[in-house]
Amino acid sequence: MPTCAEIQKARQSSRFPPMDSAANLFSTGTLSQILVGLSRTTILFIVSSGMSLILGVLRIPNVAHGSLYMIGAFAAWSVIQLLGADCSASSRRCSSRR
Repeated sequence: MPTCAEIQKARQSSRFPPMDSAANLFSTGTLSQILVGLSRTTILFIVSSGMSLILGVLRIPNVAHGSLYMIGAFAAWSVIQLLGADCSASSRRCSSRR
């Protein structure tokens, strides 16, 4: 069994420093990615559960959910453009044009 001194030496010689606290794990970037992932997962869950519900009840595959999803995305994009935000693919973040 290794001694405490051997364990400390192994920790100090490792390439990756130990995490000081849980705050490093939940930094701004990590928390942001978790929230974006959860929101996208929720949207996809709502669309897929609607499709499976329609298929299960009516026994007819209804593909109108995709078009409704795109109409909602276009409406959201239109509102963002009307409010003056620039959310193009080349910009890293949405920024105001004013």
